This record gives sequence, structure tokens and C-alpha cells, in this order.
Amino acid sequence: MSSPDIPSEQWACVIEKTGGPVEYKKIPVQKPGPDEVLINIKYSGVCHTDLHAVKGDWPLPTKLPLVGGHEGAGVVVAKGEQVQDIEIGDHAGVKVSRVVGRLTVWEWDC
Repeated sequence: MSSPDIPSEQWACVIEKTGGPVEYKKIPVQKPGPDEVLINIKYSGVCHTDLHAVKGDWPLPTKLPLVGGHEGAGVVVAKGEQVQDIEIGDHAGVKVSRVVGRLTVWEWDC
């Protein structure tokens, strides 16, 4: 399956500063790295940790700006050259598995 046309921008709910408003605005669509996939998110939820990020009341530092809605489901539209077990067109679910120091470990369910 060939890659669909991928836009250069997307709409997102962005948290720019702790305690500030959540802004609905356009942001760039990043290309996947060598071991990453790009998913066209069809459905996403706002997790309670997103609300903590807005309020600034959780013990972990918040990387800002932050795009809320880290639990989602969609379709793989691009992949890096090292990705072997996921194909363009696969359905995928996305969730944060754990945070280790400053590294966020993502878990992909296909």
C-alpha cells in the first residue's frame, strides 16, 4: 500500500503554558524518524494527566508546549526505514507506557 498524501500541518489542542488556556491551532506534521511510525489519529481521549499538565499539579515536569490527547487510535500513514513489523494502512492504538527520566516510552498496539 502506498503512503497517502500527508499534509504539512494539522489541528491540535496545545497547552503553551501551565495554568493557561488550551489553544486549538495548527501545528506542523513531523516526519517519522528511522524507528518511528506516523499515525493519522481518528479518535483520541483526554487523559486525566492532560488535566494535571494544564493545572501544573503533578510531580513530573511538563514539557511545553504539549499536545493533549495521548491515548488514541488511527491508521499508520508513514514509517521509518527501520520499522519492520508495522505496515502502512495498519490500524494502531497509541498510549504512553511510562516516563523514564526525560524519555517518554510509547507503546503501540497494532
